[in-house]
Amino acid sequence: MFKRFSGGGEQAWPLSKIVSALETAYDAADEIGEDGPLRVFGIEDRGVNFVVAMMQTGPGTGMVTELGFLARFIGFPVDAGIIQGVNRNLHISVASMEGPDLFLMAGVQVTGAYDQGQFSLILEAWRRDLMVTLHGISGGDHAFADLFP
Repeated sequence: MFKRFSGGGEQAWPLSKIVSALETAYDAADEIGEDGPLRVFGIEDRGVNFVVAMMQTGPGTGMVTELGFLARFIGFPVDAGIIQGVNRNLHISVASMEGPDLFLMAGVQVTGAYDQGQFSLILEAWRRDLMVTLHGISGGDHAFADLFP
C-alpha cells in the first residue's frame, strides 16, 4: 500500500532536478560547499537568506535521499512565548533558540519518484514557514502579504 502512495518506493531523487527547481523557485541558488555525500546550497529569496542541504546516496552519486532547510535569525527580540506561537503555525519546520539566535529548521526524507509539482509544494511550505516566522518575530501588525511583496 505505501509504495502505491509514494510512487513505487524509490528512495532517491536526482540532484540535478532539485537544483533546477531551487534555481527556478528562488532569486539565487549557489552551491556553497560539499563534504562527501553532503551538498549545501545558499539560497536568497526576496532578501531572505537560508541554506538547503542535500544528502546523496554516496559522494558524487547525484541522487538525494534527504533534504534539510535552515534559516538563522539574528538580532530579533524573541522569547519562549513568541517561539511557541510561531511553532504552532509552521507546516514543515520547527523554530528553536540557540543562544541569542533563532533557527528555523525543516527536513524531508525522500520517498517515491521525483515529482516537480510535489517538490514545489515542499518549497512553498518552506516559504510559508519563513513568512510565518518573520511575522511572528517582527512584532508588528503587518499582514503576511506585506512580508513578501
